[in-house]
Amino acid sequence: MLIPSQNVDDIMINEEVLAAVKSGRFHIIGVDSIVDAMEILTGQSWDKEQLSIRANILATLKHFNRLRSEPKKRFKGVHSQRQNRFF
Repeated sequence: MLIPSQNVDDIMINEEVLAAVKSGRFHIIGVDSIVDAMEILTGQSWDKEQLSIRANILATLKHFNRLRSEPKKRFKGVHSQRQNRFF
């Protein structure tokens, strides 16, 4: 479980969870930022390698931006027909 690092000292858990933590079956990890959390969850670096989380996010956003800016030739006729049919 990931929790904000400032809450680590104040966490309240029941005995069953505490036993699981002590035996290594469950982990509570304090993180300082969402970047730390993403690196732990994905096992990838945020910004230190070519295939980083940040690079993947930027590539995905660029891809969707290109899709948005492309002319909508394929669906233009279908959209017009639907509008005419319902209005």
